[in-house]
Amino acid sequence: MKMNVKRHYKLYKSGKLWCVAAISTLLLTGALATTAHADSQTGVDQSVAQTSQTTPTNQVPVDHQTQGNHVNVNQGHLDGYSVTMGQNNEAQLHVSGWQATGNSNMQRNRYVLVYDNSRHTELTRSQSPVVQRPDVQQAYPHVANSLNAGFNLSLNIPANALSDSLSVVARYSDDSENGEGQHTDYWFGPLYLDQTNRANLDSLTSEDGQLTVSGWHASNAAADKKYHYIIAFDQTMGHEIARQLVADGQARPDVAQAFPTIANAGQAGFQVQFKLTPAYAKDNIQFISRWTNDPAGNGSAVVDYWFSPIQKVNRGNLDSWNVSDGHVTVSGWHANDASVYEPYHFLILFDQTANRQLASALVPTEDSADVAKVFGADTKTAGHSRFNYDFDQANLIAGHQYALVSRYSAIQSGNGDDGHGDFTDYWYPSFAIDPQQQAYWLDSLKAENGHLNISGWFFNNARNGRPYVYAILLADGREVSRQALTLTARPDVGKVYPHGLGSSESGFQAQLPLSNAAANDYQLVLRFTDDPAGNGNAADIWTDKYSTNAGSFDSVQEVNGQLQITGWHALNGASSRPYQYIIALDATNGHELGRWQVKSQNLSRPDVAQAYPWIDDSGQSGFQVSIPQTHFNSQLVEFIHRYTDDPAGNGNYKDAYSRWCYFDPQSHALVRNRFLSLPSQDRSVYFGDNGLMSVGDVNINGQTYHFDRSTGKFYSFSQRVIDWFRSREGRLTYSQWGSRNGSDGTAHCSGAITQAIRDAGGYDYGHIYHDNYDTKHQDFYNYIVNNGYHQVYQGGGQYTPQYGDIVVWDPYGSEGHAMVISSFGNNPNVISVCGYTNEQPGTAVQEFNYNWYWNYAGRPNQVVFRPNNLGRA
Repeated sequence: MKMNVKRHYKLYKSGKLWCVAAISTLLLTGALATTAHADSQTGVDQSVAQTSQTTPTNQVPVDHQTQGNHVNVNQGHLDGYSVTMGQNNEAQLHVSGWQATGNSNMQRNRYVLVYDNSRHTELTRSQSPVVQRPDVQQAYPHVANSLNAGFNLSLNIPANALSDSLSVVARYSDDSENGEGQHTDYWFGPLYLDQTNRANLDSLTSEDGQLTVSGWHASNAAADKKYHYIIAFDQTMGHEIARQLVADGQARPDVAQAFPTIANAGQAGFQVQFKLTPAYAKDNIQFISRWTNDPAGNGSAVVDYWFSPIQKVNRGNLDSWNVSDGHVTVSGWHANDASVYEPYHFLILFDQTANRQLASALVPTEDSADVAKVFGADTKTAGHSRFNYDFDQANLIAGHQYALVSRYSAIQSGNGDDGHGDFTDYWYPSFAIDPQQQAYWLDSLKAENGHLNISGWFFNNARNGRPYVYAILLADGREVSRQALTLTARPDVGKVYPHGLGSSESGFQAQLPLSNAAANDYQLVLRFTDDPAGNGNAADIWTDKYSTNAGSFDSVQEVNGQLQITGWHALNGASSRPYQYIIALDATNGHELGRWQVKSQNLSRPDVAQAYPWIDDSGQSGFQVSIPQTHFNSQLVEFIHRYTDDPAGNGNYKDAYSRWCYFDPQSHALVRNRFLSLPSQDRSVYFGDNGLMSVGDVNINGQTYHFDRSTGKFYSFSQRVIDWFRSREGRLTYSQWGSRNGSDGTAHCSGAITQAIRDAGGYDYGHIYHDNYDTKHQDFYNYIVNNGYHQVYQGGGQYTPQYGDIVVWDPYGSEGHAMVISSFGNNPNVISVCGYTNEQPGTAVQEFNYNWYWNYAGRPNQVVFRPNNLGRA
């Protein structure tokens, strides 16, 4: 228990006057126990008898049951207290607690007193009905009447004493009339009565020209005040606008619960109305809550609470605008406490290009907890500031600039402008429908029974004034057929393209007759026009072209001494070309090497039907043919699959070409799973397991390599290094005294390698590496290694070069040189900048067979660096 030295006052009577003696004592739990008596008392009461039952009076029974009564014990606790307003300008102090004393058998009358410490006088006393407290009896089993120690009562005190320091005194007395005589007091510590002037402006609402102000104002300093006024003060002009008397204090049990020691908290509520005038909207208004004893609301002794002025910060955001249904829908928010005084909310759509109002509407605002979370501290109406509205009659024109205006107005007619400026506007950033925006998608495109069945969607922001919709089918750029369309709902499209005019009503289906003549491709024109026949002033979308002649070779394989060729070829109108051939061409010059008629044709290919549904019979476009293993004179071979109306394979035909194949020049065997360099074509390629040149991204031994999707050219860091040299053939002159990196048209070997690595995607170099500045080439070597290479060989013996290797010769001798292996194979080439032509202008870049070059140079010592990852892009 906390021990404190506190000062209390003992009441005693001198003649007819009550006097007070100041006592300083050591207290437990902030309370003071005192006993006033005439006779000495024994320490322990040994009497035993049955305990009397609780009576409704303030007198405790004689307790004969408690064993070993400790007569000197005097303890107590003030469990709680609160104040409310009573009658006749009095307050009621409600107290509850307990006092247990061993003197209770001799001083059986219970009293509670209230003492004003500020004025040094007793304010009131009251008999205290007995309240049983089993918990106290359990804590003090050897104190008589501890079971009956409780008190719970209300006492009337002057309202003007609520601002003073008050103490509660619990008393046992042998005087049943007024609580004097022999008595034992327990002084509780001074009460804390809330002296704060508290209030809250709960809401400001307006309707039909009336402003309703609601809230509460509670203060003990106002407990003795009869009249409560709410005053509207014009902060801008510095004077009062109006005041309203709060006729009857509104019950506010919530305030009383929150502030139980403010007497008028339970009747602190107010709700008054003011007639709205222009000043409320134009100026900064502050409300005052006043308690006073003056019926007119003035007086010198008033208790005022000035609520924070209405800030009228103007904020807003246009969250979205949407024209997907053909007219404009807007959503956003506009938060401004001017809306309290201008309660009517309008949205105005303004055409800035035409400089005119396009539409306006009275649009009630909605709840907006998200806005209140951010701006609620200074804007009371932020929690009800959101809007969502569809201007269903507004026709927007592509290319025009539009602005949305959110307006709070004091009137509810027209667009909220009464000509006197009694409104508050927020102009959102302007927006426009992009006249160039258009989009389409074909969900399905399938040829059936002489028709092309199409479904999908399209929209075009240039559709204004063009109410007629058509799909037109072209074959080889010429119209085949057309069909008028009725657009259908596509909310999925509208969600993706909210600024696409009519995008949510963009679906279509069409069945277009096909031409009997074979075509190279189909194309659709998706049209909006002002002509019912589909011509006139049109806004068109031209789709991609859809090839009607498509094919692919799946594989070329050696099977049982023959070449087996498989693939597919889908052709519109193939039935008019009943003969199919495989033709072999020399890929380097296009000369025919042979032809073979296809017997296994029209094989099932559901994968092709799925990929090319617009081509007739694409699901039966497969073919397979086996031809004799022929010793092709050409190493690079290209195959053709041909549809023709000629039994000999000529006539009116349509072809599909394979990717290249490669046949070994010695064995004439088909090459698979091998890189091949083609210096004359400035590329290296790879022939995969299917016998065909690879394109795109290819997995080779667990690593991804990248090849051009058209030419099959190997695309890598090493290839870019090689390409640096090839792109400068005929342009560089060998010199060790110029830029050395080709920037001035001259270069030498290590400078060229350095620059080629840098331009291929390596990091910047410190300098152009040269023997004069780079002892033993160490900087040069570090630059190579740090750009993704590692050393694999050093010595004077014959090594096996690989594509992409960087080779440095005789780093310590007079024949030093640097180069890059530029081709694949067992006997590859090397490319470099050198003085082989005795430094003739424009001849510095040379490409030789590596082994020949090395022998020509006298077999110098070699330091070899190899790419860490040959497939590095």
